[in-house]
Amino acid sequence: MRTYYEHQDWTARFLAGLMKSKRIYLDDAFQSYHRWVTENNQQYMRSLLNGKAPTPIYVADIEACRNSIKQKFDETHEDYKFFDDLLKQGYKYITIDGNNRTRCITDFTFGCLTGYFPLFEEEYEIGGSITRPITYTARKKSKLYNELDPQFANRIDNINFSVTVITSGTRKDLAELFDAINKGITLNAQEKRNCLMYTFSYAIRKFVEDNRSKLAVIYDTDKVFHRRVVDEFIVDVACLCARGLIGFGPANRDKAYGDTTPEAAKDNLKKTEKIIKQIAGFTKFIKDGDKLLSSSQRTSTNLYDLAILLDYMNENSIDYTNKEKFFIEYCNAQEKRLANPETLWRKKFPKGHPQEGQPSGLDDRGYAGVQKSAAQVSFLIIRQNKLIASLKDFSDGLIVYKDPQRNFKRDYTFMFDLWESQNETCPLTKKKINARDVMNGQIIEVDHEFPHSKGGLTIKENAALVYKSANREKSAQILDNTQSKRIKRTHEDLVA
Repeated sequence: MRTYYEHQDWTARFLAGLMKSKRIYLDDAFQSYHRWVTENNQQYMRSLLNGKAPTPIYVADIEACRNSIKQKFDETHEDYKFFDDLLKQGYKYITIDGNNRTRCITDFTFGCLTGYFPLFEEEYEIGGSITRPITYTARKKSKLYNELDPQFANRIDNINFSVTVITSGTRKDLAELFDAINKGITLNAQEKRNCLMYTFSYAIRKFVEDNRSKLAVIYDTDKVFHRRVVDEFIVDVACLCARGLIGFGPANRDKAYGDTTPEAAKDNLKKTEKIIKQIAGFTKFIKDGDKLLSSSQRTSTNLYDLAILLDYMNENSIDYTNKEKFFIEYCNAQEKRLANPETLWRKKFPKGHPQEGQPSGLDDRGYAGVQKSAAQVSFLIIRQNKLIASLKDFSDGLIVYKDPQRNFKRDYTFMFDLWESQNETCPLTKKKINARDVMNGQIIEVDHEFPHSKGGLTIKENAALVYKSANREKSAQILDNTQSKRIKRTHEDLVA
């Protein structure tokens, strides 16, 4: 049956009064479970009082719907009896959409459902004009309805709600209407973010549109371009470029949106755009059947790993001489990492346990295992270290270091061989050296174990990766055996 409706204006007091007198029926078949808590109610009241709650409430007129069924069918129809029984119980309306909002207004005014709740302690613009607004400030002792200034309470009572009243339809029709309303109104988290009129929002939309045809190779896996998933990935890349490995997920995406956030800064937007263009450029090398980077309802963790690697390379002026070869070798290396059974992380017994701090053996994870939590920073660091260390395993000449400001030419194989031979530890400080810092000359230096000023040779056997700050303090002192496990050579071995 076709549904007919009419628009009405109800005051907040009238709506709450209907609820209090049990004239509105809340049918669970047409309602989501009531999930609002006090903070949700306070947020809605804030929006309502500041004129930012325009979404209409939908109700069905029970008597009108009953009569429409009688006209369309007859009084023997099962839904006629359903509506007739409700009328006999004293109900006049059924809420189709607006359950939480209706409950909110009723509890704020009468507290008869789940109890009274207070307004946020802040100023509200409750009327007037743009140049001469009427405001009210809710304070500690004036934030509950019965504590309000009478004039302000009267303004709340007379706030008008746009109410759409359905006057025809079966229960099935009303259920379909409820579904259609929510499909049309409800936005996913990323759509809500992109509705914000911020510099960052415009940039994300532009990055998607500029690279859409190429990214479709990855994201159009079921003939549908999953725009939300693409947007979220690009926002995550922006967070990576602006803040580093802080974890990927909704909370950090929310923080990225604005005009003055780190992610919205021009330099960081350029870094983000570069990575997205690089990834888009690789898609032409993906062959039919390749699933390593395929993304549908969520972005592949392997694509995130590629972004993490590219971010490190771009930050440290590292490039590849052959785009296709780099991409193919990355994919091959990634598949090997995923298949490698080596344990990279072990869950330990918690504090207070007899074996506190010892591996429990209950959750040992290899590379594929640490990929499973994109929000856990410790797992991301493990992944980043493995990815960065893998650069030395690419074909000779494929990975090049381009930094005209650094006179000392750093060879990947040489640097990472030293790193591994030192057990990834600085011999001066005994602190771990992260893979991401090995090629960073502002943090890590190649030092002569036996000082060059004292005749030490500039050869691999006399080299050590050390923290730059500690090396400055060491000056030309000779490391002793207590400072570095690697120094086992004699003075004669290291001098000419």
